[in-house]
Amino acid sequence: MSPLNRIKQAGFSLWLESVDGLENGLCIEPSDKLTAEQLAYLKANKQSIVNELLITTVYTPNGQALTVLAYNAEHKVFLLKMNPKPNA
Repeated sequence: MSPLNRIKQAGFSLWLESVDGLENGLCIEPSDKLTAEQLAYLKANKQSIVNELLITTVYTPNGQALTVLAYNAEHKVFLLKMNPKPNA
């Protein structure tokens, strides 16, 4: 099981935000429910989790789905905005 799926399965939501100049600030809710062991796991696996969160599916004009890795959270938002799923 991937680190992202493992922490999600434990009941947490994770996402990326550009916060205080950090391009890929990892956000988690409910953060007050994290145990010391879970926090250590997050720290040890942060880069893997960030990479998983940056993977996104975009679409070509003819509707072909492409999986891409965004550079950062803002780039992911841009990719999704510019390459949305076409209406069926």
